Amino acid sequence: MFARKIMSLCALAIVSACAVWPAGKDPKGKELCDNARPVLAALAAYERQNGQYPQSLHELVPNFIVRIPFNPGLRFHRDTGIVEFAYTPSWPQTEEVYCAAHAREADWTCRSRP
Repeated sequence: MFARKIMSLCALAIVSACAVWPAGKDPKGKELCDNARPVLAALAAYERQNGQYPQSLHELVPNFIVRIPFNPGLRFHRDTGIVEFAYTPSWPQTEEVYCAAHAREADWTCRSRP
């Protein structure tokens, strides 16, 4: 009886360890989104002051943001005001996740790439 309970607990632990997070809600995705959120605020402030977005994110430094955070492949599209990046979560999720946000918004939208 005791051995059966131990086996059940082990099976439960294994299944729990394999839980899949929604796109962008895994620990790595949350950290990357949080680290890049100040870029959105800096872009919005730049646009309010200048009437347009900068040519590149580097124009935000140092007046609007101290530094551009390290995010894998953080890209800015001046014509749309969209900031995006992609990353690969840790196991068991191995599909690349794509996250994007508009400079006027504070929230990221993430989805798995097909």
